[in-house]
Amino acid sequence: MDVKEAVLIGAAATLILWPAALWAQGEFPLKYVEAGQEDPLARQGMTAVGGYDGAPPAISTPAAPGKIMTVKAMPPGLSAKARGYIVYVGDRPFFAVVDPVSPPRLYLDAADRGDLSIVAPITGMVQDMESVFPAVAFPMGAGAGAATAKMRLMTHARGQMLWMSAAGYFQGEVTLGGQTYRVALVDANGNGRASDVSGLSGDDKEWHGKDRLAIDRNQDGKFTDTAESVEVQWLSKTVRVRDVYYSVQVAPDASSIRLDEMKPKIGTLDLPGADVSLVLVSEMGIHALGGGDGKWALPEGEYFTRSFTLSKSDRAGEKWTLSDLSTFGALRRFKVLTGETVTLKVGPPLALKVEAASGGPGRVTLNLGLAGCGGELYSVGLEKAGGVRLPAPKVKILDGSGKVLAEGNSEYG
Repeated sequence: MDVKEAVLIGAAATLILWPAALWAQGEFPLKYVEAGQEDPLARQGMTAVGGYDGAPPAISTPAAPGKIMTVKAMPPGLSAKARGYIVYVGDRPFFAVVDPVSPPRLYLDAADRGDLSIVAPITGMVQDMESVFPAVAFPMGAGAGAATAKMRLMTHARGQMLWMSAAGYFQGEVTLGGQTYRVALVDANGNGRASDVSGLSGDDKEWHGKDRLAIDRNQDGKFTDTAESVEVQWLSKTVRVRDVYYSVQVAPDASSIRLDEMKPKIGTLDLPGADVSLVLVSEMGIHALGGGDGKWALPEGEYFTRSFTLSKSDRAGEKWTLSDLSTFGALRRFKVLTGETVTLKVGPPLALKVEAASGGPGRVTLNLGLAGCGGELYSVGLEKAGGVRLPAPKVKILDGSGKVLAEGNSEYG
């Protein structure tokens, strides 16, 4: 083989290998970055903790069955407005006290000594009526190599609730289908890792306490979480990016994420006769659906509806939407099976639904809604493009003979 032949063979080999690199998948490194106080991604896992007044209670902990925890001594010099809290990070409880003086102070028994009198206060600052404290590292076990969960705490000026969110997240880039996407993992359940894959069980469709996976699907440099652009989901077994499915594996310490293309078993969801947009959650990830003929191919599995919008155009061509649902009806929970079509009737015809409730002595509250044929219940607040909303409807109350007993305007909210 001469030099010229070797060069040609090498060039051919390069041409063959280049597409495989271009359409990469596999394992990608992630790096922990601390987030700002207002970072919406870090706040995805925010949880609220109710406080208590008076002496700290005695509690048991799932992390140490049979162990009873309490506080033997409180910090000296507390103001009369100081309030105590029991903060659960992972399944470990920690006693905390917030004193809303100026500047606000946080006392935290992170070492589990049961003595807050020897704890140095963490000084915070007041922002927009909130007492905000620097990030705190909570130990998740004993010993030098134990994991820590870095969380951020804050209270409202009234101090009734303590809010906790992740202080940062693991981020990096992945290459899928020839495109590069920014990704991030959030330790939303505060157990010192961001690798907990959560499955749906029972009626559990809430995101609280579950780790998050974010993918910048539209590649605009932000992680957006709206019905129009769903880029944040709880960490599931698979994800869908540009209609391709990938299995998800995260290193225990969230230092890397592995994505491998897969082909799930597919069924069909059919919502006939309605112009709808919806976001579904399942063990196969999150699915934003809309447009088309109301039929969508979906992986086999159980689904919960996270958001739903019904649209209809009037005679002038203006599109109106209903999206504020208090009840999802048939959409709340359903199954998709391989090779089969699940048909759910939703939307028109709509019927006015009125529910009466006591509003206190001598008062009755009437709640108005629009019921769809699938049992879903919408607010009566129709909106059109630009967020223009119809005025709240007027109300008349008649007796059996048709006499007007009361009339007035209803209110949204």
